[in-house]
Order: sequence, then structure tokens, then C-alpha cells
Amino acid sequence: MRRLAPGALRVLTNLAHETPPYRNLEAKAARRALDALATAGILNRGTGRDEWAITDPLFVDYLSATLPRP
Repeated sequence: MRRLAPGALRVLTNLAHETPPYRNLEAKAARRALDALATAGILNRGTGRDEWAITDPLFVDYLSATLPRP
């Protein structure tokens, strides 16, 4: 994850804990991370503005269980 973009792990942590992906990140870094994760197939963009979701529900469970809340 860290190789994709510097903020990728933080973005995934935020999404796994159902918080906004931009929380605790500079907007530019968050955008780069979101784009990199979407290109890698880890995230899907929703229909609304800044609406993102992790594609694999088991990965969401793993992240929310192992990573601390942001």
C-alpha cells in the first residue's frame, strides 16, 4: 500500500473506519492516494462527490480490525 502513494494507508484506514478519506491528510496527498488505489482496483468511486468504497468487504474487515481508528 505504501508504494502506491504516501497517503494510501491513511486513506484506507479512514475508509475502513467509515470516516472521510481526506481526514488527517493534505487534500493533494489524499487525491493522489485515492487515484492510485482506484487504479490498483482497491477502491471504487461512488456516484456522489468524494464517495469512495473499498472493493473487498473482507479487506475492510481486516483493516478495521488491525488498524487503529484515525
